[in-house]
Amino acid sequence: MSFYETFKKLKNISIEDIFPTVTSEEIKKVLQKNKLNEFDFLVLLSPAAVPYLDIMAQKAHENTFQHFNKKIIQPMDTTEYKDLVAGGVDGVTVYQEVYDEEMYKKVHVRGPKRNYQYRINTPERACKAGMAKVNMGVLLGLADWRKEACYLAMHVKYLQEKYYTTQIGLFFPRIKPHLGDFKPVVDVTDRHLIQMMLAMRLFLPECNMNLSTRESPTLRDELLSYGVTNMSAASCTAVGGYTSQNQKYTANHQFDISDVRSVDEIVTIIKQKGYQPV
Repeated sequence: MSFYETFKKLKNISIEDIFPTVTSEEIKKVLQKNKLNEFDFLVLLSPAAVPYLDIMAQKAHENTFQHFNKKIIQPMDTTEYKDLVAGGVDGVTVYQEVYDEEMYKKVHVRGPKRNYQYRINTPERACKAGMAKVNMGVLLGLADWRKEACYLAMHVKYLQEKYYTTQIGLFFPRIKPHLGDFKPVVDVTDRHLIQMMLAMRLFLPECNMNLSTRESPTLRDELLSYGVTNMSAASCTAVGGYTSQNQKYTANHQFDISDVRSVDEIVTIIKQKGYQPV
């Protein structure tokens, strides 16, 4: 059995019908818990939870400190991942891009990425191959962010329970302007992103959470205290952009970077907030 089988069951649940029924009392009860179940996670994703973001942020901060102290994309077959592990590779990052199967078909009209089931089972193949770290994420802006967050969280929980020796990490990339000039289908605001990340931290306390330079310096600095454990710096999104011989191609980047601060500047910010950069 793979996560795709679990996902087919999740699709039959009207997740969007649950959100309007959530009450303030339910949110308060969830925020009193030390360990959340799947329904608790949906409660924290609901619109009714927005007024409680400050409380969620405080709990997320405490949660992150407890588990991490203050320390801060091509699919392959399992055998191919095993070859990488044997060669010394210890981690892989793969974005599902979008869990909504119909939207997936619209953005992948041809080529190897067209196979939705192969794509959704990629993280599990990496786990089976013995990867020490597997990072996952969705491209926020392609479909309803609350439903996508739900599917992503259930996917992570499935892998954590089945492959407990693999460290699972999360990325939260929002669609930004890039070469193809693709516009987001759904608007995912800063507040939406914050709510999703806080809910993820409280539901998945042992999961690494990564924040890229797609986001603004102000937002990245704020989220540092809310559960982020990994931050990129001095990123280049051009293909081959990290090699000196390809520096002339860096103008052809895949998406816009919002935080252009250097590694040293990011390290300074992390230290100023009382964290230890590693």
